[in-house]
Amino acid sequence: CQQLGMEHAEKQLTMPARSGKYVLRIALNMLARHYASLTDDSHDLIY
Repeated sequence: CQQLGMEHAEKQLTMPARSGKYVLRIALNMLARHYASLTDDSHDLIY
């Protein structure tokens, strides 16, 4: 978002108002789930 704020990003992406934080929350939960499923010896990256 280049430090412009969530509202600006929502307008740029033509998203409904206040929906950006929900999209961000879903994405962060998916990342947390991905990295929690890894074992200590695997160093998987998301491409």
